[in-house]
Amino acid sequence: MILAGDIGGTKTNLALFTPGAGRPRPVESRHLATADYPSPEAIIADFLRGRHHEVKAACLALAGPVVDGRCRFTNLPWRLSAETLARRFGWQRCRLLNDVEATAHALPVLAAPEFEALRPPAPAPDGNLAIMAPGTGLGMGLAIQLGSEVIPLASEGGHADFAPIDEETVSLWRYIQARRGRVTLESVLSGAGLQRIYQWRRHLGETHPDPKTGQRIEDSDDPPAQISALAIQQQDPVCVRALACFVRCLGAAAGNLALTATTRGGIYLAGGIAPKILPALKRGGFTDAFLDKGRFRNFLTTVPVRVILTESAPVLGAARVALAWETET
Repeated sequence: MILAGDIGGTKTNLALFTPGAGRPRPVESRHLATADYPSPEAIIADFLRGRHHEVKAACLALAGPVVDGRCRFTNLPWRLSAETLARRFGWQRCRLLNDVEATAHALPVLAAPEFEALRPPAPAPDGNLAIMAPGTGLGMGLAIQLGSEVIPLASEGGHADFAPIDEETVSLWRYIQARRGRVTLESVLSGAGLQRIYQWRRHLGETHPDPKTGQRIEDSDDPPAQISALAIQQQDPVCVRALACFVRCLGAAAGNLALTATTRGGIYLAGGIAPKILPALKRGGFTDAFLDKGRFRNFLTTVPVRVILTESAPVLGAARVALAWETET
């Protein structure tokens, strides 16, 4: 039995798999709230408690950089070691992956209904590709295609500097910089980033928020989700403008990434936010900002953009990596 999982800043998904051909299918799975546990080891122990399956190996996708089998989570005060985990739980093998790296491993086995196309060109079968995953933070990764397989290249590009694209976003940059110092892509393109954009729009005072919806946001356990939902439903003008700005900034950043890696294989939007804001992504602001690269506009018209709809992609990718060991031995 193989354990595969995705331990994120907000949610954790864990599943058990048995070896087999084709796409890995979970025998058991569970969704957990990361904040309910004091450590990643406690999450794993809770999932395995009472189960009589013998887990021989594990592969875990984590929200942070993985170096030499160790991870320091980006938005949680946790550290994790593959060697320590294997010893504690009695596994023969354990591997840790960055969550976006794990998502890339899942791409070859995702089905057509698990994608939503934002840009229509078909992916070039031998082209480079990239993943952007806005959620609790901003994951980012690159990959090359070799035959039918995808070879991920881990990246921490989400922590690169945020570049304003017009006078409006210069104002946003100044607002965040005055309160936080350095402004990164993750400062803007994440759940917390959407909340900052909303607060900035309220600070400008150009559009008066609905008092009732403003209170709903303040009282919510998940203000970014409330902001995006109110924007999609057109229930609050400040939320609408905040989400529109978020979408334009995401499109501009995706276009920059497409140029950086010449991603004729496609840009893939993953994470928890993109599937929930599909109507806003389709309204045109994303595409306009994505293509607005001067002389390279024509090149970018050849780059497909897809939204990954399934939240289980990192778990699926981690399972593929772990199950590959069975083939090797």
